[in-house]
Amino acid sequence: MALKLPKLLWACPLVAGVSCSTMAQDTASVPDSSLEHLAIVESRLFPRLKSLVYNDARLRSEIRRIGYAKGCRAVHDSRHEVMEEYGPKLVPFTVTAIRHVVPAGRLNGMRVLSFLAMPLTIYQGRIDVELEMTAGPILQSADVAMRAVFKARTKVIATERSHSANVIAPKADVAAAVGIKGTYDLDDPSQISLACAELLISPRARPKISTPPLPKPYVVMPNP
Repeated sequence: MALKLPKLLWACPLVAGVSCSTMAQDTASVPDSSLEHLAIVESRLFPRLKSLVYNDARLRSEIRRIGYAKGCRAVHDSRHEVMEEYGPKLVPFTVTAIRHVVPAGRLNGMRVLSFLAMPLTIYQGRIDVELEMTAGPILQSADVAMRAVFKARTKVIATERSHSANVIAPKADVAAAVGIKGTYDLDDPSQISLACAELLISPRARPKISTPPLPKPYVVMPNP
């Protein structure tokens, strides 16, 4: 169920010569600059490029070949390299997609403009579909670049001979929350994604995951 967040427009300050209705009209529309910022810092390329690697059996095998830790960092570094080239190209298409998919009244009433927070989270899938239709060549070129950059980065790394390099146990709160018993299955797309996220996230930024889920909003682990 979507959270009902209070609208800031109702908290109208007293400004000489300016009515509350006028201020509401002036602040009702989310400016393109805000959507452009969102499209940069939370680019839809980030989850796409990450999933491209983790959902490919051959690329998962390459991660295991060089060892989990080196493999995760190779995914991270390759993704950022590709993002530098293709991320800016996707920004205007993302802004247009958001405005096309999200109803204006819903968009203008959002207190938190983030794909990691409700209610914008529920529109992610439809925005991605819209981007496939309007920015397909950019996305496809980014996919090709991601595979090429990742392979180029890992082919110079020696094969890891230690079995323990790929035996990784999740932290207790993660294991309890997602039901993992024992170690991560690094051939499972969702588990290797989670394992890499746990490796790369800063300890200070990592939230404590509660289980069972609380009836209040939960904390989302940000993309490393």
